[in-house]
Amino acid sequence: MPHTPGPWIVVDNVGEFAIDSPVESNNGDESIEVCMISHQDEDPQVRANARLIAAAPELLEALKELIDGEEKCTEDEFIASVQKARAVIAKVEEPTAQAMGKC
Repeated sequence: MPHTPGPWIVVDNVGEFAIDSPVESNNGDESIEVCMISHQDEDPQVRANARLIAAAPELLEALKELIDGEEKCTEDEFIASVQKARAVIAKVEEPTAQAMGKC
């Protein structure tokens, strides 16, 4: 069975982070809950874990592009795939470094 399609987003609820996949429906915008992470305090590591989980579909796509591109695409296309992978990694890591005082 394939995973729930991305993008996934982090929704900060009281005491938990929900990882949701927004979907369009006849009733307007809705979402599919992918998973829930419980938290009792403002632990930056728990928030970072939620962001990493939410980025999973983008990370998978970027890795597939890199693997496919290594053999099939031009150098410029491969460089673009590497840049995309770096952007997704930065999306996950930069807020974590800021929250932990490393930036």
